[in-house]
Amino acid sequence: MIKVVQLDVDSKASVEAAAKTIASDLGQEKLYAVVNNAGIGRGKIDDVLRTNIYGVKLMCDAFIPLIDPSVGRIVNMSSGTAPGYVKRLSNKETINFFLKTDVTWEEIDDYLK
Repeated sequence: MIKVVQLDVDSKASVEAAAKTIASDLGQEKLYAVVNNAGIGRGKIDDVLRTNIYGVKLMCDAFIPLIDPSVGRIVNMSSGTAPGYVKRLSNKETINFFLKTDVTWEEIDDYLK
């Protein structure tokens, strides 16, 4: 079954309410996937980061507990702007930070602040 849920990724309450609704609908079952198609490419930097970075974090925090750990996944749609940004960087240390596969949320959050 596919279920479309509209929510505001900028709002923790909205994301948590959506996850609660889905959890109720699932009962004892687990999700196969969540597709997060939220994102903005232009505007105030605070709005872009809140939606494209912190919104993704909110979605993951709320929905990972509902996903089947053996086959489940979260798919985050992207415009490709982030890889283009990294490609244009000249500072090797910053490039390496963005390419780390073991980066922690705290490191990401510190960088953004």
